[in-house]
Amino acid sequence: VVAVVGGQESAPFKGFTYLPPTTSEVEPSSGPVIGRSRVTIFGNNFGTSAASEPKAYIGEIECKTTRWVSNTQVICETARGKDLYVKHHVTVAVQGIRSKSDDNAKFEYIEARAGPELASSSSSTSSSSHSATTSRAPGEYLTIAYLVALGIIIGSVACMRFIFSKNVAPPAKKVRRGFFARTINRVWGMFFQSQGDSGAESSAYHIVDSIDIEMEASSEIDITETRDPR
Repeated sequence: VVAVVGGQESAPFKGFTYLPPTTSEVEPSSGPVIGRSRVTIFGNNFGTSAASEPKAYIGEIECKTTRWVSNTQVICETARGKDLYVKHHVTVAVQGIRSKSDDNAKFEYIEARAGPELASSSSSTSSSSHSATTSRAPGEYLTIAYLVALGIIIGSVACMRFIFSKNVAPPAKKVRRGFFARTINRVWGMFFQSQGDSGAESSAYHIVDSIDIEMEASSEIDITETRDPR
């Protein structure tokens, strides 16, 4: 410390030192081992402003963040801890000077429980994973359903064609019935009319008509055999 009076400086005085910070209480006194707990630390000599840059410790683990509130209060966010169910001393360091341990200022790490923050984070994680699963599943199931339906349709059409192809007879060839006989009949008729023989004409007509009848019957038999192979 140097005193200045009338522009003149005194000799340095080395007997001045900052009072070390002290801790007296913490609230809350326990939190999840995964960290992220906001712990208020009460004590003294934490600095006159945020420029003092206090740093809080849970045991030997430095808090994730330490926020200056006043000379008697700071708030820290705990980091991930260790040693469950062990009471760790809470200390604060200001300007490199660290407080001594106080049995009234202790913090205990416990197992993580479903608090509001944890519940929200776990619910968001589960909902995102669930939404991802359901968005893929419909597409997969629909694709399988389409393939199955297509296979059923193709199989049904093939079976129907196979069944009806046995019961339906091939189309019968169109037969011009009696064409040859009628042609012979006309020729023979013209021949006998030119000869003037009515008896021969009737006889010729009788013969040719018999041929016509036989050929027509033969055509009927061919058509019947084509329709019914038995």
